[in-house]
Parts: sequence; structure tokens; C-alpha cells
Amino acid sequence: MSTALKANFKTRREAEMTINRLVQEYGIERTDIFVAAEDAENSAGEKQAGSDTAAGCSQPGRSG
Repeated sequence: MSTALKANFKTRREAEMTINRLVQEYGIERTDIFVAAEDAENSAGEKQAGSDTAAGCSQPGRSG
């Protein structure tokens, strides 16, 4: 049996903190939690930065 929870958060940080709590305090597998922006304006964008890049730098294809 599965249970679905749905919530809207004011900030991305609030959503991430809730996910951490579900995983750490309630033992829910992180792979069982799905997150989506309400619309395109609420997404983080398509440009890679930080840990999204291979070397963790701000410009894809460059190291450091």
C-alpha cells in the first residue's frame, strides 16, 4: 500500500528541509520522494552550475 502526500512550499529551502526530515526522522527512502516545481517560473533553470557540473565549477567543461 502506498501513501501520497502533496505540499506546496514558499521556498526551495523549506521543501529541502522537509525532505531531509522525512528521510532522517521517518525513514522514508529518498528515492521514493518526488519533487516538482509548480510551473516553469518556479524552477531553478536549465543552466548548469555548482554541483550540476562535472567538476563542481560554475562553467560546464572547465575544471576548478
